[in-house]
Amino acid sequence: ADLLRTRGHYDEAERLYRESLRVFEDVGDRREVAVTQSSLADLLRTRGHYDEAERLYRSGLATSRAISDPQGVAVFLMGLGRLALERARPDEALPLLYEARQRFVDLGLLNWVDGVDHLLAQVEGNILTLDDLVSMVRAACHGDQRAGQQAWKICGALIGAPDPAMADIGRGLQRVLAAVPPETALAGLPDDLRSRIMAGLDSDD
Repeated sequence: ADLLRTRGHYDEAERLYRESLRVFEDVGDRREVAVTQSSLADLLRTRGHYDEAERLYRSGLATSRAISDPQGVAVFLMGLGRLALERARPDEALPLLYEARQRFVDLGLLNWVDGVDHLLAQVEGNILTLDDLVSMVRAACHGDQRAGQQAWKICGALIGAPDPAMADIGRGLQRVLAAVPPETALAGLPDDLRSRIMAGLDSDD
């Protein structure tokens, strides 16, 4: 079924996934049920069948928690986050993706971490501008711990983004959050970008 899906034979792949799911449910193999639910949910998400995909992701997540499968939990959280992103619900996607990322980090699954970081970068790009992020960093520097925690996570996602310029911004602002003087923390950025960020950090708005 996986091979059929990658070749675009969605109808046949879906039929085989559903057939496999029934077999694993009948024999009571909860781990294989969850694995198959993940594959079927991914396929349904790709086909735009979002409601059923969400039902399968949530069912698989519950099963993975019940059988103490930490990687499964992380995979289903990532799936739910990706689905929320595709449904234009970035605020819903963020906490799911952050939790998935931390779980993959704890498991040492860095290839999965990279995948989550790319999704996080998409989310942040949809709901945040650079000026918004700089404002959060400025608030953190003035003692707003919640803003600091959120800004740190966003910068971490930017560091994992495929765009080197965004990664440099993430690293520079994380150093500012770590109390490195802005002139030093942002020294590696282009002059115009560094000046823009410095002005935002100095703003009283």
